[in-house]
Amino acid sequence: MAQSLLDHKLDQLTDLSMSRLIEDEKGYQSINLADLRHQMQRTIRLALMRLSGTPIPPSLSSAAYETGQLRAYQNLELSSVLHSFRIDLRILWEAIVKEGKALGLDASPQFLEGLVDVWEAVEANIADVVEGYRRAADRVSRRLEEIRSVAFERLLLEGERDDSIVAEASRALDFPVDGSYLCLVGAFPAPNPDLLNRSLARLNQRNVRSHFSWGAGELVGVMLIRSSADEALRHLDDLQRFTCGVFDVDGLKSVPKGIRLARAVIRGSDQPGIRHLRQGWTGAFASVDSELSDILAAEVLAPVESLPPTERDACFEAIAAYVASDGTIADIARITYRHRNTIRKRLQQLESVTGLDLSRPADITTISLAYDAYRRRQKRHAGRGR
Repeated sequence: MAQSLLDHKLDQLTDLSMSRLIEDEKGYQSINLADLRHQMQRTIRLALMRLSGTPIPPSLSSAAYETGQLRAYQNLELSSVLHSFRIDLRILWEAIVKEGKALGLDASPQFLEGLVDVWEAVEANIADVVEGYRRAADRVSRRLEEIRSVAFERLLLEGERDDSIVAEASRALDFPVDGSYLCLVGAFPAPNPDLLNRSLARLNQRNVRSHFSWGAGELVGVMLIRSSADEALRHLDDLQRFTCGVFDVDGLKSVPKGIRLARAVIRGSDQPGIRHLRQGWTGAFASVDSELSDILAAEVLAPVESLPPTERDACFEAIAAYVASDGTIADIARITYRHRNTIRKRLQQLESVTGLDLSRPADITTISLAYDAYRRRQKRHAGRGR
């Protein structure tokens, strides 16, 4: 029966399957009808040849695989492509049942068991089409990701001075030119794709548009803010184990600035977590120019470093608590577990040796910047020692 259908009714089966497909799947209406008919006839022919046991020529053996690739390149959904093959199965099943009835075989157990072969023949086509589709879709995805990565890189390098590059990035990244964005930079000794993929899965599930890329020792990304920056950050909990900086900007053209400011946060921080620039102004300022910040630390804190070890350590403990607290004697005593009088004497000693007055805003800023720079310098030296 399969051979009879192949010899006499292939065109009829193709037309019937094609009309049902166009009616059920609107996406196929945009495809050239001659091309659609050609591919459908080849895959139905392949299924019938598999069913009849006829030797399949090499030119036809890859028909389903090629169809899968073509439909991926045409940007059709895989579910729609699979539906087209289920329609083939129904058309072939109905045709063979009709042939069986005409021959009086429809009640034969042998005939009914043979209907399973129809399913298996079409299933073999489906396996081929899925493999072809996925391989082509992977290539399309990689190509699109390359285009997105290049557009993002050009945006960061030249977007602030070239509106055409901003427009190009808007198209490639599917970002509005006038949107609000959260820019992120994370310090990563080595790329961690699994961790990033988990975060991307959460963002995608919540329809948060984003783009991330790995650079030399860092992760760089941007997210479109729909309501607030805090909402976007809630989907990035996995990144909290690493040192990350964020800054929000208005307009795609401002993303390069946002990335620079987010990078300043991680340069001024030595603790894991995602921090906004507003949470670490002093560290960011002190990290802008390492030579200047090293000189600041040396000039301001050299008198403290020259104290006897016990007094020196006590003063540095007081400074650390001072910049981490609200600046009151009570809060510093709470942090250090020292008596208030002890803290008061240490702060007086600090003012005496540095010449700073901790009641003056300018001197408070100076000691805060100097201590941030001192901590980073100590960390660098400790790293070299290892």
